[in-house]
Amino acid sequence: MIAHLCLASHGDELLDETNIKFKQMREKLKSCGSRSSDISKFVVVTPHNLRANDHILFVYSERVCNNGTCYGVDRETAHMLYLKAKSNGLPAIEVNYGTESGEKSVIPLDWGSSIPLSFFPSAKEITIISPGRSLERDTLFKFGRILASTIGEAESRFGIIISADHAHTHSENGPYGYSKMAAKYDEIVMDFLNSGDPSILLGLDNEILNGARPDSYWQLLILAGILSVTKTTHGDPIYGVAEYFGMMVLEYNIL
Repeated sequence: MIAHLCLASHGDELLDETNIKFKQMREKLKSCGSRSSDISKFVVVTPHNLRANDHILFVYSERVCNNGTCYGVDRETAHMLYLKAKSNGLPAIEVNYGTESGEKSVIPLDWGSSIPLSFFPSAKEITIISPGRSLERDTLFKFGRILASTIGEAESRFGIIISADHAHTHSENGPYGYSKMAAKYDEIVMDFLNSGDPSILLGLDNEILNGARPDSYWQLLILAGILSVTKTTHGDPIYGVAEYFGMMVLEYNIL
């Protein structure tokens, strides 16, 4: 069953306890972790692990590790979701590294996963999913529905973390420069989060998407699919702009 759902950013700013600007966001993530302290299995949808532009990618290694911190991969859940996606005609791929199993079957844990997970100390087994960016929008929305129904029917209690930073063109000093589309994109995301209306994302103008250069859009399409078949309530999204990119945190209450 889905026991917890959180939209989390993954900027380094969240790890800096002295960063006052993002204190509220950091505290909300701590609250998410506290409220899910009895959950050990988490699904993380991230933009920064291995990427296959035309597939939904599932990590199938034994473990994922970063700077000495390792998590066991919930291979049963990863494989189950992979098979569900394939059986529904969606392009999906499983990836491993080194050996089929054992201590050498390790894939690096990306920052899109490790930073949110640092606020969820109860996490022991994780399923990492990376959405391809050239996939049709409806494909990722459909996968979100499949993800929610599959996890919803499972006996174990799961948390789902949608890891996403938003427009990356808020500043001339950033690596992608400035675009007026950055503020527009983040405003559209806020509209979607407040309303839950998937058409806001599904109908997004490519000019806005290309100008804003987010790393959130594809995970949000999956979130939209999850929300379309999951009864939830939520408070107000917490939003802030780091040096050049937008960050948001939103915790959902599962009904």
